[in-house]
Amino acid sequence: APPRWVASLDAFRSVPQDLAEASATGATMTLLAVVTCSVLFLCEMSAFMTTKPRTDVVLDSNQDALLRINFDVTMLDMACDHVTVGVWDAFGTERMNITRNIQKQRIDHKGKVSGRFYTEDELVELEYSDKSFTKEEQAELDSDWSSSSDQFHHSDFQSVVDAHDYTFVNFYADWCPHCREFSKVWVKFEERVNSGEDAMVDADGVHANVRVLKINCVDFEETCQEQKVGAFPSVRLYRRGFDKKAWIDYRGRREIESLSQFAKAEVRKRHIHTGAHFHEIFGEGCRIAGNVEVARVPGTVHFQAMHSNEK
Repeated sequence: APPRWVASLDAFRSVPQDLAEASATGATMTLLAVVTCSVLFLCEMSAFMTTKPRTDVVLDSNQDALLRINFDVTMLDMACDHVTVGVWDAFGTERMNITRNIQKQRIDHKGKVSGRFYTEDELVELEYSDKSFTKEEQAELDSDWSSSSDQFHHSDFQSVVDAHDYTFVNFYADWCPHCREFSKVWVKFEERVNSGEDAMVDADGVHANVRVLKINCVDFEETCQEQKVGAFPSVRLYRRGFDKKAWIDYRGRREIESLSQFAKAEVRKRHIHTGAHFHEIFGEGCRIAGNVEVARVPGTVHFQAMHSNEK
């Protein structure tokens, strides 16, 4: 056997067998070490990814004695004649009725809604209450779109819809056999309604302006494409002021009485002519914009109502 000192030179020493065996204590320590390292890693990553607000107080380098305040205020319920701008500050300075660099623009009632909300029917009535047409314009709006060769222009279908409370339209094509069969019924129904023989009233019993017409999708292909007509005949009821791409499809029997009952039932659902009028407080408003220069001290800017005699 070699001397003991030779064995001490061994660079590839082996671990004793009892130290190489797995134990429950070693497993527990290993798990604790893994959990601890994982928690530390997640905490450090979270701290790295999270931003924290920081507030710094910096002295203003602007040495001007005055501070410029810009404003743009809309007042829907107050006329410009009664609106003034004033400034008060902590030094007791009081400036009333400032007019320099101030612009006042009168506005009408068509600002944001305030006060009592209008109903949908009232909004439609108000929007179209001031519209009027000459005899030639009314004839154009009331005419059938049967041919592009007649004396009418037929350029704006939406104008036709907006000229009547309701517009009952039959989209058809000359080559369609079902359209030709239905045309006899439609012509009689059209005569009854447009002549006033078959009167229609709204939910309040007030006469409604309902117009019945037909559109030839062969001559007016672009209009039918805009209205997304995909089958013939297509019968639709349009309501004035409604969404331009929305309508009510008629899917009932192709008979005069069925058409009439459908139209009357739809018209009776609405309060079309309520006598709505614009609220008096909306008669005139004011948009006031501009700027004022004030001392760099605590203070307030006021928009004040003042009678015209007090100015």
